[in-house]
Amino acid sequence: ENGWIVSLRALRPHAAALDVRVDFRVIGRGADVVRLADEEHAAIVELVARAFRGASWHVEVEASYSEFGERGRVDLVAYDPLTRTLVIVEVKTELADLQQLFGGLDVKRRLALAICRRLGWDVARTTTVLAVASVEVNRRVVREHPTLFAPFLPRTLRGEGLPSGLLRDSQRVLLWVPASVAGRGRWLAGTRRVRARGTG
Repeated sequence: ENGWIVSLRALRPHAAALDVRVDFRVIGRGADVVRLADEEHAAIVELVARAFRGASWHVEVEASYSEFGERGRVDLVAYDPLTRTLVIVEVKTELADLQQLFGGLDVKRRLALAICRRLGWDVARTTTVLAVASVEVNRRVVREHPTLFAPFLPRTLRGEGLPSGLLRDSQRVLLWVPASVAGRGRWLAGTRRVRARGTG
């Protein structure tokens, strides 16, 4: 191609021949979309935090860790001193990069004990909760990847309290969060559509 590939249609077979992956990034007026996703993410974190606090759990939001050269933060950690149970909560408005999601969850689960030591929590049992905006696109992702999500016990957050049996006999929970629990008509993140010009 003399160093020039002038169409996306031509680029894909070239990438396949070289055994490389092509990722596209569209840059434009994305600030509003980013703000929306951040705001809805924060709303879900607040809902889950309120549910755990209502059940008399200790809650730490945006808890950071630094262990063995790995640094990061967890959306929310909750601790029940009666059962010595630690819950690591990862919040997603949109299920996108599953490889990064599950890899990150494993790291956070492994390093969460550093957070517990800092907070003085004596942990006997750990559970991971993936709290996800309940929209059709996310539910479709779960349906299309049954093996990845099979270890997760599905539950729905229906009010300010914790769902019944949320942590019973499960180390992984998929917690659906409907927009109605936040007093909204719908979650907008993850439901954006692009219509062709000239259509309704």
